[in-house]
Amino acid sequence: MKGFFFRLEPVLRLRSEKEQAAVLAQSRARKDYREQLDMLESIRERIENVFERSPDSAGDYLAKWLYIDSLKASREMQERAVEKARRELEKKRREVTEARKDRLTLQKLKDRQYQWHVQKLSRLETKITDEHCTAQARRKEGLGE
Repeated sequence: MKGFFFRLEPVLRLRSEKEQAAVLAQSRARKDYREQLDMLESIRERIENVFERSPDSAGDYLAKWLYIDSLKASREMQERAVEKARRELEKKRREVTEARKDRLTLQKLKDRQYQWHVQKLSRLETKITDEHCTAQARRKEGLGE
């Protein structure tokens, strides 16, 4: 509406940009978390596949158990990586929530000020209309006598 000016518009714009950046960071964190989960699932599948094959000789048996130990160590490292990625994702979710809350606070203030501005203009318009009607009525009374 014409004549409405929100003094904190630059701050609102800045908070909107901050929220968008937080959403983007959350998206990247979610992608990383999924990748870490996929890697963990791949390691688990390899461990299961190793148990399906039976070793042909003592050397194969030893190699199989060394490989399993290696996979188990990889799995433990990957589980830690998944947990780290999960914590990072949770942190990014909190940041998005906080940024959204900050933006909405200012947006509500802007909406209230806009409503107040509209009401003020409405009252002013009503006052002008009333004054105009009163002036016309006085002129008609003055002509009618």
